[in-house]
Amino acid sequence: MPEGLMSRAQNAQQPTSMPAATQQKSGEGEAVSPEDQQAYDDAMQMVGQLIYKNEQISDKLVAMVKQEDPATGIADASAFVLSKIEETFQGEYPEDLIVQTADEISDLIMELVEASGTVPEVTEDIAVKAKGLLTQQLIEAYGVDPQQFEAATQDVSEEDLAEYSKMFGAV
Repeated sequence: MPEGLMSRAQNAQQPTSMPAATQQKSGEGEAVSPEDQQAYDDAMQMVGQLIYKNEQISDKLVAMVKQEDPATGIADASAFVLSKIEETFQGEYPEDLIVQTADEISDLIMELVEASGTVPEVTEDIAVKAKGLLTQQLIEAYGVDPQQFEAATQDVSEEDLAEYSKMFGAV
């Protein structure tokens, strides 16, 4: 495992706090429940273990990206990891957290494939396309509202969102 990922793997068991953008339920203005926060923390801990500590899974994720164009591979690998979360939670993972969790997973997959050398550099174009493809998969699988995805990825620039809109016709 690349050395940069080792420090990330060591932190994978540290609970993460849900980013502020997700701490508000869409449109309701209510704080996320302690149960949802715990589910998110548990899911992100599992994601860290899958990606950074399970060599078989991380090798599979890298292979998925190698077999396709990088953006499609990143989206598919992210959806695969999300499916593992769903399996573990036996379909009981809070739907309000799906978008943010998928976004975090895609960021981690991009780090993994860059660190492994599979994709020498995840460019902005690759990242925007990967997140767009992942959004399409989420919409098909979960009925995720594109506005919810936009709120969860508010760190993406307006320029990136405009590019996404041109490429995929929605935001």
